[in-house]
Amino acid sequence: MSTHEVREQASGVNGDRTIERVAVHVGNSMRTIRETFRAYLARVPQLHHLSHYTQTDWDFSIGAPSRTDHAVMGSNLVAALTRLNDLLTPVGTGALIRVVTHCDGGAVLCNTIMQGERAVGVALDPSSRHSLRDEPTRQADMAVAELVTELRAGFGQRSQDPGGFQNAELDNSLRWVPPEIHGDLDARIRAVLDPLDLQYVAVLHEGRLIVVNDVFDEGATEVFFRAGHTPAGRRDFYARFLPTLQQHSLDIGGIVNATIGRNMRRLVLDVQRGAICAYRVDPRTTLVGITLNQDQVALTDIKTEWLSRTPHPDAG
Repeated sequence: MSTHEVREQASGVNGDRTIERVAVHVGNSMRTIRETFRAYLARVPQLHHLSHYTQTDWDFSIGAPSRTDHAVMGSNLVAALTRLNDLLTPVGTGALIRVVTHCDGGAVLCNTIMQGERAVGVALDPSSRHSLRDEPTRQADMAVAELVTELRAGFGQRSQDPGGFQNAELDNSLRWVPPEIHGDLDARIRAVLDPLDLQYVAVLHEGRLIVVNDVFDEGATEVFFRAGHTPAGRRDFYARFLPTLQQHSLDIGGIVNATIGRNMRRLVLDVQRGAICAYRVDPRTTLVGITLNQDQVALTDIKTEWLSRTPHPDAG
């Protein structure tokens, strides 16, 4: 991958070098955006690398020196997520705006600035617990969301609130305490399903749906549905889409593993109206939680993680 120039400078955080690479087709353009990227890297030590993409074309990268070509990784990731976005279109919850891939060595964060324009951040965290409650990864995740929101404001576009991080109740979501439930997984799922946040839960084993439960028919959930996107229609869509999710996760994990290691236990597909949160229980089993409420993406993520760490039915 050719570059127009390579510059090295002090990061302003801890004196480490920062390398900036710019693609030939960018040249001396996008100066304001590049300056904004540099400012976020200097301000947020949990962020180690940022790249910008137009469609799948890499435009520029800024970050600490690395043996891994993060720019190529990002291009491959954007291509995979573009295909995934197309598959999610029929369910009527909007385009992908934020994707979190969380592995043993940290997370790769891909946020949409506008259609065809994305920012990809890398947060290295060897102590990762694959959780939104991981402080370093969450700080990086929130910073990329804030960066994208700032860039959108620069050309007159409103925030899409990636991650639901602008919700005034975010701190309460992060402090969520699970109920004292001693029953089986079904009982635990029923205890945490809620018409306003975690609205659908499924367990996949080797690509088969073995558990499905939702509150789509409850009255408080009615506001999240429209003509053509009924509870039954969305159940049918997820019944078709979710069995493919484990293969998508494997494909994405293969793209990011050179950057953040193996064992992608957490994958968040954050769309304009809600999110799909997938947690790997074991190599053959994945638990999925879904919300249609953008304000409650964080709480849905945390509840889904809790369910993924509880005993699961014999999938054999």
